[in-house]
Amino acid sequence: METSPSESSVPPPAREKLDLSRLFNLRRDQAEPQQIDGDVRAGVRVAGTNLWVLFFAILTASVGLNVNSTAVIIGAMLISPLMGPIIGIGYGAGINDFVLIRQAMRNLAIFTLVSLATSAIYFGLSPLNVAGSELLARTSPTIWDVLIAFFGGAAGVIALTRKSISNVVPGVAIATALMPPLCTAGFGLAHGRWDILAGALYLFVINGVFIATAALVIVKGLKLPSREQVSQAVLTRTRRIIAVGLTVVLVPSIYLGWRLVQDEIFAQSARKVISTLKADERYTIIESTPDPKDRMLRLTVVGNRNDPALAASAKVLMEREGLKETRLDIHYAGDARAEGASPVKPEDARDEYTRVLSQQIKEKDLSIKALEEQLRSREAEEKKASSLYAEAHAQVPQVEALTFAQGWQSTQGTDKTPSTVVVLQTSRKLSRDDRNRLEKWLAVRLAITDLVVMEQLQPAQAARKKAGK
Repeated sequence: METSPSESSVPPPAREKLDLSRLFNLRRDQAEPQQIDGDVRAGVRVAGTNLWVLFFAILTASVGLNVNSTAVIIGAMLISPLMGPIIGIGYGAGINDFVLIRQAMRNLAIFTLVSLATSAIYFGLSPLNVAGSELLARTSPTIWDVLIAFFGGAAGVIALTRKSISNVVPGVAIATALMPPLCTAGFGLAHGRWDILAGALYLFVINGVFIATAALVIVKGLKLPSREQVSQAVLTRTRRIIAVGLTVVLVPSIYLGWRLVQDEIFAQSARKVISTLKADERYTIIESTPDPKDRMLRLTVVGNRNDPALAASAKVLMEREGLKETRLDIHYAGDARAEGASPVKPEDARDEYTRVLSQQIKEKDLSIKALEEQLRSREAEEKKASSLYAEAHAQVPQVEALTFAQGWQSTQGTDKTPSTVVVLQTSRKLSRDDRNRLEKWLAVRLAITDLVVMEQLQPAQAARKKAGK
């Protein structure tokens, strides 16, 4: 009979070595250059389907911004074809196809004008003319919008160059958010809000420029074949134009990002000051407004007018939080507010004062209940200690008093564990048998295992006096 080789003689399968270059290799599932080129050029086209989809996407986004609906805005971003011409510009720069660059820029201009006109007409006809939070969120671009556009554009271009359809593109459409800024600019155009128009258009420019830049970087990284050969002078001039354009777009966003960080630091410090002042029972603050733009902290309080203690406390707190240059503006209930705002009504101030007093009374009641619970627990412990003493004294007459409490027992190093400490006050030192018997009895009687028994030697008369006998 033939015998099969033992399992030990079969060599184990070789472990696959982790190869980072293989993990991050983009060429493994890359589509053919001809397919990539065709997909990019299809997205650049302006006539037909793309223009109609853009028209309806703009209307959808405008409605979403008008009614402050995030879900509707996201839906509009998903169907928007605006990324096509922008990626076409970056792709054309990457393969030296200047004809494609001009075509993509022309079509992007058409897309932009159609979008602005459509959104401006909608907002001009809509009865809702108040700028909601979704609109205002697109008017102050910063360096973080630059990063979002670049990283999102890079992900979109990588997805576009794959063989299979990727689920990355919808996420990129949401992240880069090309559609809402144009609709917000249309709102500013329709209502003469030039600040909104300028901020929204700047955000759109940031998104467009850095999506195209990401496309250029990825195309160069993938080494897609160039469309035509150009001279070194043309390449140098092109690089200079790109560098100047990126700098012009980037610098204002860095400044706005720095301002945003400074305003957030101010707001956080101001909130700490306000929180500390509200916790002080001497003051009842019914309204607080940190103003990062004017570096001012406005407070509306109920109570004694012209109380110097409030201003002094606020100044000390502001200096501690790094707000030395911040102005303090204190108003009292019933006074006219700054900048023409309506005064606080006396009945509103009275209701707020009543609410604060009720809250303070509730907190006092909770404190009293906690103290009463501690007192009852203490009385129960003393009663239990008295009963234990009587039983311990009956077993070992030398025990003259007994107390116990929660304590801490050292283990290793500085570590400590909780334990129950029983102190036996005796008229003379206990024998080893008596002490062991008491320790075992106390462990069973108290139903605990972490028991620590301590013995204090003192005359019987003093012990009885201390025990109240």
